[in-house]
Amino acid sequence: MSSASHPLMRRAVSRHTAPRKKWTLLSLPNDTLVDLILIHLCVRDILRLRSVCKLIYELTHQPMVWKRILRTFHLPLPPLPPTLHYSFPALSSIEAERLVIRALAAEANWRSTMPKAYKVWRFCVYADVMSMKIVPGGKYVVASIREGTNRYALMLLMMEHRVKTAYPVAKISIPSKAYKLEAKYMSYRSEMGIMISYVRREPKRASDRKAGHVFHPLEPIVSLTERSPACRVDVSDYSEDHIVDFPVPVRYELNVLHCPLSALHIAEDPRFPPGSNTYTERIDIQQPPFQSVTVIRSNTAFDYTDFDVLDGAPYVVAVQERLILFKNLVSRNVQRLRVGALFGYEEEASDNLPEGIFTYDIRAIRILTRQRELLVVRTDRKDATMPLALELYKIPDDSETSQAPDVQVAWPRSVHTIATASPLIHVTISAAPSSTDGEDVVAVLTEHAEPPPVSVFVVMRDPWHTVQFRLWPERIAKAEVGHFRPDSEWQAEMQAAGAPAAAAAAGSDEEEGEVTQALGGNPDDASEDGMAVDGASNPPTPQEASPSPPPLSPVPLKDTTFRFQLYGPFFKIISYKYSANATLGALRILPGTTRPLLVGIQAGDRRATPSLHDLWAYSDLVAPPAPHARWPEDKERRAAGEAERGWVDAALKCRESPAAVAQLALPPRAIREKFTRGLVAIDWDDWSMSVCGVCVDEPTMIYLFHFAPTPTEKQDGHRVPIPVPDVDERFRKVPETDPYAMSGIISGNTSK
Repeated sequence: MSSASHPLMRRAVSRHTAPRKKWTLLSLPNDTLVDLILIHLCVRDILRLRSVCKLIYELTHQPMVWKRILRTFHLPLPPLPPTLHYSFPALSSIEAERLVIRALAAEANWRSTMPKAYKVWRFCVYADVMSMKIVPGGKYVVASIREGTNRYALMLLMMEHRVKTAYPVAKISIPSKAYKLEAKYMSYRSEMGIMISYVRREPKRASDRKAGHVFHPLEPIVSLTERSPACRVDVSDYSEDHIVDFPVPVRYELNVLHCPLSALHIAEDPRFPPGSNTYTERIDIQQPPFQSVTVIRSNTAFDYTDFDVLDGAPYVVAVQERLILFKNLVSRNVQRLRVGALFGYEEEASDNLPEGIFTYDIRAIRILTRQRELLVVRTDRKDATMPLALELYKIPDDSETSQAPDVQVAWPRSVHTIATASPLIHVTISAAPSSTDGEDVVAVLTEHAEPPPVSVFVVMRDPWHTVQFRLWPERIAKAEVGHFRPDSEWQAEMQAAGAPAAAAAAGSDEEEGEVTQALGGNPDDASEDGMAVDGASNPPTPQEASPSPPPLSPVPLKDTTFRFQLYGPFFKIISYKYSANATLGALRILPGTTRPLLVGIQAGDRRATPSLHDLWAYSDLVAPPAPHARWPEDKERRAAGEAERGWVDAALKCRESPAAVAQLALPPRAIREKFTRGLVAIDWDDWSMSVCGVCVDEPTMIYLFHFAPTPTEKQDGHRVPIPVPDVDERFRKVPETDPYAMSGIISGNTSK
């Protein structure tokens, strides 16, 4: 056999004689493309690179690409359920990409000249929706529903389900309508879940409840048992926002529930689609997910509620007129405090004044977890033009063995009163940074980053304008916790700066010893330079007797924390005026965390379901205070975040000051007209940029508007718009010990 006919010889000859193959970028191994090239690209380059070919499209959906971006990301990230399924090692590609895209596009779209809704859809809950609350992050929604005439329940819906856009995963029946809904991720008895609180009311006497807890407004006042069933009226039908004079005694209940996330993940598993036989079999063998944590009954209405984790223990706080109730949900200990008289405006009871003078009511509260204090806003109920008071109260340490038997009078550690130039209409406080344990991927990635600020929003009319009191977080060393500069020193410093008198602009005489500030309409004047301080000072507080803080020295980030104060460079007052036509009758704010939503109601509409006038996006366009020079990492992180978002801001043409408010570009006119005929409920979550609304024409339908673009997938796991293999398949093939497992998941603990 000739040597030229040997296969090896022919292959060697053809290698030198055949035309040389052209090498391209796609000729490199996939690992090289992902590990050595894609890691150097920014988000914009990766999104543009997807249009090259199908191979690059698939590679840019790999989880490691987006996880590497998350590790070096500098913008605030939306919260995810803090469980093992959403921990960083188990985070899927689509969830990681959603975090990045939402963080980039949310602020840019909200600051654009006309924020638009990228996605709109509706879903039916097969019951009348009374109110609802979006859990931070937009993964779940809690809805208060009514089935039939007078059957009420709480329903938990899961959003962004791969098989179902929104799907009810749990429901619990309750005797009467639930209102004042609050929900957030919290741990209870070492199990992470969704903590839910709500208030309900019912007749106090058992005989009235048995008769149907009803009355007819046109009937004479007789026993309920003597009335005709056709005349019965459910007390839950009446507004919870107004004082109602019921003909029978009414009691109130504050209920706190906990829903473990492990139970919800069983319903979330896309391998068992909702409605299938396998899904029903899995759900039927599980215990009810709702666990009753506590029930607080009272003959006095609960005005405001809040809950959070303090020193590792969950607390619930409730306000009843001037009384503040603190309850440890683990030890069950209760502390009751009555806010003292506001210095200069109220007087405590004395021999000369047995009843005292108390005209200031609590209008809003928020727990500040990091400094164990309660932020309280108070206003005068008789005169809406009287100064508004911001106060910080120390949250008492509850005893492990006993409870305080009597109500104690509490005095604020710090107080800041501001004169108002117009009547107050609405007061609210933004959501404070929450404390979560467990496998919280966002908390791990942003462990030492600045938390979002806490803002108090006030709406005033004649003319319409909003005032934002912004409390920016100040980084301090943990050794400095408990050391606060007295209010008198801040006031003396502002007086020495020659602040002009502001009481005249407020339209009232300045009280002796009180610090006041007029609220103007020009944002350039919305600073603390308009203060006027008397020679007198407020009564001494325990804070003024505290020892001096230790000397400043370099401190690593792991040994630092944050605090909020009512004075100083980290406190800012921002005011904006709005020109509105006569059709705007009311204006309220859904504060969210950092991006508030303004809801306008038609003038003259006094129904329980008023006509929607319009929706506006509010943006804080005032630059944040400069961080401390002791920690240059904060300044570097801010600069890096602005650079990451710069190209998105330029693409969406962000508005500039003083245009703090922009009208939302809502979808088709037909949907807008439904809400103009009556708005039943609305809620807003600025982390997921989601607005949920219910109109009077379709009380069983929830409309969902997304104001941030997010990647989506089909039921089979393929991406949209171009189908590609499911790159997250290996993350969905979970072992038996994963939260998706069928057994050994729910503890079944229903103890109170």
